[in-house]
Amino acid sequence: NELRQATHARILSTLADGLQVLEPGPESSGALPVSLANRLLWYDPDRVENELTRIRGTVTAVLTRKSLFLQDESGGVLVRNLNSMDIQPGTRLDLLGSPRAENSAVVFAADEYREIGRGDLPEPIPMTEKTLADPRNDRRRVSLEGRVLTVRHSFTLGRIEIAFEFGTVSVVADAPSASTKAVEIPVGSRIRVRGVLDNQARADRDFQGISVHLADLNDLEILEAPPTNPLRLLLLI
Repeated sequence: NELRQATHARILSTLADGLQVLEPGPESSGALPVSLANRLLWYDPDRVENELTRIRGTVTAVLTRKSLFLQDESGGVLVRNLNSMDIQPGTRLDLLGSPRAENSAVVFAADEYREIGRGDLPEPIPMTEKTLADPRNDRRRVSLEGRVLTVRHSFTLGRIEIAFEFGTVSVVADAPSASTKAVEIPVGSRIRVRGVLDNQARADRDFQGISVHLADLNDLEILEAPPTNPLRLLLLI
């Protein structure tokens, strides 16, 4: 480019004498082996960058119509798709695309997806402060308990956000606001949330740090009323 930065390389050749097939590819995309989520971008000297990859799992949370979390038996991954997807948590998907690094985390860029049924959400893993920092739990469904600090509605994201204490750290739980149910979440109450742990700060969020993405508000349970009489927020969602 004009700054003398090497942004890409290109080779021009004729098909007749410039292209040689070294190894035939699969006859169909369905013939590709299914890769595990926790093996995406593992170091392999023979791995080809942006190689077509196939993954399969259960949708655990939907952030936008173009991004969602998927979990298989090995772990979870954030999936991004160029086109809008009308997908609900619990849907099982078979996806084709390629893994890539984003903010030091692995993201799966999907080119194609196919719904293969529905199933139960994975059983959440109970968290402690120690296991919360374990990278093997990131992008998995987890369970946490704590006291509510603040509650707000993010109109930009179309989601409800609940900040709560978890030991000595603060966690933000968020859920879709597309519901007709009225929910009262008193500040100071003790809650249990089940959702996808996201320890990666991302530029497309208006908060950063530790967050838990709920499939819906059924993943939130009020365990104990506040000890005093704090301000109660009525959320119409």
